[in-house]
Amino acid sequence: MNGFIWLQSRALIFKLACKPTQNFRKSTEKIHKKLFGETQMTNLFAVEEADFQSKVLASDVPVLVDFWATWCGPCRAIAPILEEIAQEFAGKLNIAKVNVDENSDLAAQYGIRSIPALLLFKNGKIADTVIGMQPKPRLVEFVKQHI
Repeated sequence: MNGFIWLQSRALIFKLACKPTQNFRKSTEKIHKKLFGETQMTNLFAVEEADFQSKVLASDVPVLVDFWATWCGPCRAIAPILEEIAQEFAGKLNIAKVNVDENSDLAAQYGIRSIPALLLFKNGKIADTVIGMQPKPRLVEFVKQHI
């Protein structure tokens, strides 16, 4: 009987410990949808495996692809910077967001092992890469080199 109570208490602790994480993920997903929903702007959009070819590789303008995840702190920190860059370079650059949890095959195809990973595609090929959180001036300089 004593062991049964111990197991129940461990299950309750686990349930309580997981709940804030699930709520946190839901709230960050809502924020991300608000920031990067397709209604926000046309040059900042979400991409999945099914439309990667048409939206990134076949693009007439360079595309900065952000491989990210909802649980990634640096990914959340870089998101507003990318939104600003999308506004500044409208018409000259598109920014695509790829959720690595939902598109793991695409992340594996491009060798993504650390996020955020920013891959700049030009004429359907990778022109340059930046890994990790970067300050806005560094990202602006990175983009200017390829436009």
